[in-house]
Amino acid sequence: MVSPSSPSISIIIPFLNESENLHQCLASIPKADGITVIASDGGSSDDSIEIATHYGATIVRASKGRATQMNAGAKIATSDVLLFLHADTSLPANAIESIQQAITNDYAVGCFERVFDSDSPLLKRTSHWAGWRARKFFFAFGDQAIFIRRDSFEYLGGYRNLRRFEDLDLSLRARKRDRWTVLSGPVTTSSRRFGKSPLRRVIKDACITIAWLLGIIRS
Repeated sequence: MVSPSSPSISIIIPFLNESENLHQCLASIPKADGITVIASDGGSSDDSIEIATHYGATIVRASKGRATQMNAGAKIATSDVLLFLHADTSLPANAIESIQQAITNDYAVGCFERVFDSDSPLLKRTSHWAGWRARKFFFAFGDQAIFIRRDSFEYLGGYRNLRRFEDLDLSLRARKRDRWTVLSGPVTTSSRRFGKSPLRRVIKDACITIAWLLGIIRS
């Protein structure tokens, strides 16, 4: 139950031609006072905007790119807390209450543990690793539904306009100044990017992430 005195939350969803996933994503968001949904479109040509509108989301248009789109959504948000939710990710039933409790307990930023919509043993293992990594170091990625107090987000200057790792960059900057937490959730996200060869994609992602953390690549 969402209390009237609980922190308000703006849920910001960047999307681009996500009609296949938006229904499930938006349906996972409870309708309650103090909860608003902002859908940030990067130039969709399918019926994504119509779907988001059907669910009562406020539509904002921005240049293509998650960082740009999420910053555009955050710019019009007026809530106490910003929750950045990927269009192919669904919230658990208790997500809103969990976030509000965390903020009330003086955590300024956090994320959820994550599982994929796949029976792959490898992807189950990577989800376990992602949860451990987030709890140990707060290496949080966008598919873990990052949330942050709006004043902290504004202090940090929002997302940097990076081609990739804008989510990890934000979490690493936020952890230096704010108390952070990882909620059990989990959120459920699509496994589509792994295709028919999850191992190859997992190895590729790991190599690129390590190279970025080491400063070998920057984008």
